[in-house]
Amino acid sequence: MKTSLLILLLVFVSFFAVASEYDALESCEYFFISLKKRDYVKVWDSLSKESQKKIVNEVSSAVKKADENIDTPSVKKDFESCSVLCQSYWNSFLERFNPDYALNDSEWSLGEQEKDYAEIILRYKGSSDPSVMKMYREKGVWRFGLTETFWTRKYFM
Repeated sequence: MKTSLLILLLVFVSFFAVASEYDALESCEYFFISLKKRDYVKVWDSLSKESQKKIVNEVSSAVKKADENIDTPSVKKDFESCSVLCQSYWNSFLERFNPDYALNDSEWSLGEQEKDYAEIILRYKGSSDPSVMKMYREKGVWRFGLTETFWTRKYFM
């Protein structure tokens, strides 16, 4: 009886260990699915805190340059509730990026994994260089590091 219980416990634990391995991958996919559906509240919620902060700061700077009287906390609230700035930002983002490139035209695999960090490897069909999506576990939830993944390239282009 004890042996059966031990085996059952080991199977149960190993199932959840494997399942948690794929949580980062599923969270990354969730970002792209939400983006495709234009569900920007879910897009925002799926981003790392660092990505959210960086986007809010960039939008705040752009708004100030346009002589608009909107402070940074107001920009943050706009993104959290997906008001005008949020919708404009993500609609503009989608004019330059098609989520289907990631969802339908790329091979996905798990890369490096640590307790609170994971890499998701996306290889676009026909491309020799993969994209490495950076995922961060924050308060038990995997979040996509959009700016951590792509913004460094942005400044070198």
